[in-house]
Amino acid sequence: MNVTYHRRKPGEECPPVTREVSPSQALISLVKFELGFGGHVTELTSTRVSTQTQVMACTDLTTWEGTEAEMKRVYEVALNHAALMHFEKDKVISKATDAFMQLPERMRIPLFATTLLPMVMGEQTGMIALLAGYSIQDQEQVKKLVGMGVENALALLTLADETGVSVEEALREVG
Repeated sequence: MNVTYHRRKPGEECPPVTREVSPSQALISLVKFELGFGGHVTELTSTRVSTQTQVMACTDLTTWEGTEAEMKRVYEVALNHAALMHFEKDKVISKATDAFMQLPERMRIPLFATTLLPMVMGEQTGMIALLAGYSIQDQEQVKKLVGMGVENALALLTLADETGVSVEEALREVG
């Protein structure tokens, strides 16, 4: 499958870059780097997913393309993220704002708000979409995966996919 990255930077021409990636690499880049930085889904089909992520003055447009089989997890996670942001966006923003307001007053400045809030929201919504994309509903599994953090949960879930081991078995192996 392929991923195309296109960064738009004021006053600079940045041509798109396309490279071949594995389904696991595609899922990691979607959850960790696009959704995790506050990106949102702009296009969604079973063979093509696009996101737009704003980081400071740069806008990143990322598109993953592949067969339905290759795109299965990327599609499912992106679909769940889009649904979450459509139906629960106000709650997500409220929780992120509450977390921001817990910062010391000297840190509650506009620059931090515009850079940190999307990332706080993105990490939370990325994890929720990841768990939903894997149809994980068992509360013990959810606790363990959330407790691991996004990066470790992604590693465990993609390893389970690549080896054909169930999520339950993989969690049991790591304790």
